[in-house]
Amino acid sequence: VVDHDLRVDAEQLIQEFLVHDGRPGDVTHGQYAVFGQAVGLAFQIVDDLLDVTGDAAVMGKNTGMDENKMTWVALRGIEGAREDAAEHVRLAAEALRDLPWDTGFLENIARENLIRIN
Repeated sequence: VVDHDLRVDAEQLIQEFLVHDGRPGDVTHGQYAVFGQAVGLAFQIVDDLLDVTGDAAVMGKNTGMDENKMTWVALRGIEGAREDAAEHVRLAAEALRDLPWDTGFLENIARENLIRIN
């Protein structure tokens, strides 16, 4: 339940952006869908982490707003959430591995999740 609730918005936005280039049923479509799902979930996990560990002045929004919500950090703790975010970034990069063109830009987008500060 929490997996679905946390990832829906970010995941769907990223997937819709990426998948429009692939035709449903072709390999590219599937790989983009996996990439979008993994990046979307990593984004949400890091968002949950920043709510707990981030600097409100740097982020431009209040922190601690998710204190009474079911978040990734609430379920897995800070270290567990960091590990899960890294794993989803790895899964995103893996989804692109066999594409016949340079996917470095997309892989960088996925990795940026792990170092973003807002």
